[in-house]
Amino acid sequence: ILGGLIYNTFLCAKYGIHVQGISDQDIQLAGGLVEKDRGAGKIVEPPVVVEADSMDGAKEIRKRHVEDFQKGKSYGYFLDVAAESFETDEIRDVFSGASSIFVNAVMGYLPYHPEGTRALYDAVASNARAMKLFGGGDTLKELRHLKPEIYLHADEDPTYYFFTGGGTVLKAIRLGSPYELPTVRALMASRRQFPSIPPGPRK
Repeated sequence: ILGGLIYNTFLCAKYGIHVQGISDQDIQLAGGLVEKDRGAGKIVEPPVVVEADSMDGAKEIRKRHVEDFQKGKSYGYFLDVAAESFETDEIRDVFSGASSIFVNAVMGYLPYHPEGTRALYDAVASNARAMKLFGGGDTLKELRHLKPEIYLHADEDPTYYFFTGGGTVLKAIRLGSPYELPTVRALMASRRQFPSIPPGPRK
């Protein structure tokens, strides 16, 4: 489920629209993701986005339905995924049926447009069984700020895991193992070089 700038570029590439603030180069790159997903059907599109004419916290906003996009049309800034997107059956089914949920970054342009991110966090919390992983310092900061009750609950809930290094987590996923990270490999090599050093914190 995409949000933020990456969702903007995806929508531009898939529907042939232009969104303010999105470059042609980014749209071209997103085209690869669209083609990759054409057969796989892995990407679930939030159906309603929030549009504004500026990024300065303007109150004049409009909600745009993805199904109404017209090829060649230009739009303003898409600054959030509307909260009602998370109430559709398709997206509810994604969260309710998931055994693992990984959250990296936020849905909207903060601090002005937090509604989509709040709805995302509520959707994640609605699945009590799934392993819930939050990656990135900014992601955790917004969870603590926007949904403090979930953040405090997660501290004692074994189904929640927090990672402060969002980019590092993504790299570990791409590499297929945390043991392939250069820093981890260096630590493992150091351990082999100095086997007499006991593990654990040292003073």
